Amino acid sequence: MKIGSKFLWTGIVSVAFATGLGITPVLAELSEVGPTSAETGNFPQWYKDSNGLQLDLCLAGSIDRPNPPNYCLTEPPDQTKAPYVDNDNPAESNFPDEAFWWTAEARLARNNGSASLVLATEAAFANEEVIDGDQMVFNRTRIRAQGLGMVNGRRYRVTYPYGQETLTATQKDRRKPVEISFNQDFGCVVTATTECNFRDVLAPTGNRGRTKNLVGRPWLVWDPAVAPAAPPGYVGDPNVDHTITGSPTGNNVFRIEELDSSGNPVRTIAQTNLFSVSGKISGSN
Repeated sequence: MKIGSKFLWTGIVSVAFATGLGITPVLAELSEVGPTSAETGNFPQWYKDSNGLQLDLCLAGSIDRPNPPNYCLTEPPDQTKAPYVDNDNPAESNFPDEAFWWTAEARLARNNGSASLVLATEAAFANEEVIDGDQMVFNRTRIRAQGLGMVNGRRYRVTYPYGQETLTATQKDRRKPVEISFNQDFGCVVTATTECNFRDVLAPTGNRGRTKNLVGRPWLVWDPAVAPAAPPGYVGDPNVDHTITGSPTGNNVFRIEELDSSGNPVRTIAQTNLFSVSGKISGSN
C-alpha cells in the first residue's frame, strides 16, 4: 500500500453515525480519546482501544522528520512545513484531506475476480475540503467482492476479524460481474449547526442499540509470533502483508463462503490471513 493512496474516502454514506441517529453514546470500557492540537489538524492527537493500545494520528513526513519510513498512509502536502489547518484561509492549510489512526486491509485478486476488506479509524473533512470545523472521525468497515464464481441471488457469508455478514450477490448489469458489498461508517458527522463530537466513535452501539460499532475492540496488529516483527513504534508496515492478531472473535482471517438454502456453507470462494496494517504507537518518533 502506497503513501497518499485514496484507498478509503469516497464521501460520507453513513448507516451508523451515532449523532445522526439521535442517540446518546455510551463509552466502551478502556476506550479513550486524546486532546486536539493544531499539528493534528484539530483532530484528536490519539485514540486508545479496548486493550489500552494508544495510537497517534499517523502522518508521514513533517518538518522534524523529513525522511521517515513509509509507515503512514497520508502526509501533509508540504513536508517542509509543520502540518496545520489555517482557520482564516483554508487554501493555506498544510494538512491532507484524510488521515488515519489505524487501518487494516486484506485483498485477494484472481483470474475470475477479486475481494477486499477495509477496516479503519479515520479522520476526514466534510466535502473533502480542509476546512476547520468540518472535521469528522469514524470507524469504517467495507467489504467488496466481484466475480469469483458467485451466482446472482445466492447468499454468501463473510467472516472477518470483527464478525460475520451474510450478503446476497447481485448483478445490476449483465455485462458486469456478480458482486457483494457492505459498508458501515460509525462515528460523528458535521451538520450546518453542530461540529463533530470526537467521543462518538467510542460508542459501542448506535441506531438505538441496533448497530454495533465494529472496529477498535481491539485494533488488529501484526502477529508478534510471526517474523518479521512490526517496525519499532508501529503496529505494522502497510507496505507488507502479514498475519495478524487481536480479533475479539478469534477469526484473524478474511473468508467468503457460499451458503445453501438452509444457511450452511457449501464452499469457500476466497480466504486469506494476510493483512496490510498501519498505526503509530503514541510516544514513538
